[in-house]
Amino acid sequence: TIINEIVCGKTTPLTLKEAQELPEWETWKASMEKEFKALHDMGVFELVKRKDLPRKAKVVKTKWIYKIKQNEDGSISKFKSRLVAQGFLLRWGIDYYDTYSSVVGYNTLRTMLNIAAITGEQISQADIGNAC
Repeated sequence: TIINEIVCGKTTPLTLKEAQELPEWETWKASMEKEFKALHDMGVFELVKRKDLPRKAKVVKTKWIYKIKQNEDGSISKFKSRLVAQGFLLRWGIDYYDTYSSVVGYNTLRTMLNIAAITGEQISQADIGNAC
C-alpha cells in the first residue's frame, strides 16, 4: 500500500488530482511548470500526432512525482515535481530503438576514462541543475 508522506504538516500528493485538491496547489503547480519548462528547454521530449506513429507503437505515458524537500533544520526548502516517463510499457524495436541512462554506471565511467587516457582525449562533465 502506498501512503502519502507528511513533511512539516504538509501532505505530499501521490497524484495530480491530489495535488490539485491541496491548499498548496499553487505551489505545486509552479513547481510542475518549472519542471516542464526545464524538460522542454533541454529537448527531452517532442509532441507527436498519434496518426504519425507506426501502427502498433505505444505513446509514452507520464506521471508526476511529488516530493517536499527539507533543509537541514527540518524546514521546507522547496516543493519538487518531476515528470517521469513510464517507459517500462514500451517494446524495443517497435516503440523505441535507443535507450538512455540518467546516471552513468561505474564500469562505464572507468572505461571512458581509460579510453580518454590512452587516446589523449579531453573529458568534460556537466551537472543538470533541475535533477536534484
